[in-house]
Amino acid sequence: FIQPSKPEQVDVLIILDTSCSMSDNYTQVSTGVELLRNDLNSVTNDYNIAFINTSLREPYFVGIFDNTSPLIDFIMAPWTLGADFHEAGFSAVYNFTTMMPEATEFFRETADKLFIFISDEEEQSGIPTNVFESWFGTEFATIQRDIVSIVTVLDSECEYTQYAANIGYKYIDLAKHYGKDGIDICSDWEL
Repeated sequence: FIQPSKPEQVDVLIILDTSCSMSDNYTQVSTGVELLRNDLNSVTNDYNIAFINTSLREPYFVGIFDNTSPLIDFIMAPWTLGADFHEAGFSAVYNFTTMMPEATEFFRETADKLFIFISDEEEQSGIPTNVFESWFGTEFATIQRDIVSIVTVLDSECEYTQYAANIGYKYIDLAKHYGKDGIDICSDWEL
């Protein structure tokens, strides 16, 4: 067991499902990011925050935001991403990290990483969780890294949990690799 130390630098990538069913969650996402920004300010002033959607459909990237960015930029970010047709968060992160030019500018070599997956459906890329986690651990092996999954959970407050395709099993499994459970997207999860 290794106790994580306080980060000096943090890169926060929010992977947001921007399909039609998610549009009523954007205000909650904006509020949550505003609270996250306040928390980060209490830990470090050297952070970057950016958003991608889960299909990398244009416009797929919004950011880079830091402690000097106006609050309105954080609030508007979810609405500026392109609409998703595939909720494929794992492949979006992999493809963004390995192929997209914005990743080179966003990811700083020495900065710790926090990835926040937000979706009301199962991860649909076809990449098994253990394969993604293995790649993720290798890709960012030299720094601290963490995952948060805000998804539809089994005992969700959502009205549509009777459909197995809406449960974020793979996102929940990924969170378990980092010692956490998935957070119910239909709960008051901002804090």
